[in-house]
Amino acid sequence: PSGGAVALLAAIADGGEMLTLLKGKDLSQEALDEIVAVLGAAHPELEIETHDGGQPLYPLIMAVE
Repeated sequence: PSGGAVALLAAIADGGEMLTLLKGKDLSQEALDEIVAVLGAAHPELEIETHDGGQPLYPLIMAVE
């Protein structure tokens, strides 16, 4: 599940310092933990913050600041 997240982050992370992930209601905590680990390894320069967004349509929302 993290392959798409890695590709998206590569496109939007340029110059960013913080990555915020909002977990949707249908994404398991285990899947989120895996995504955080993979993204953290791919972009160690980013601080990663997660929140339970509870959104029904999107399993994961990503924002880079």
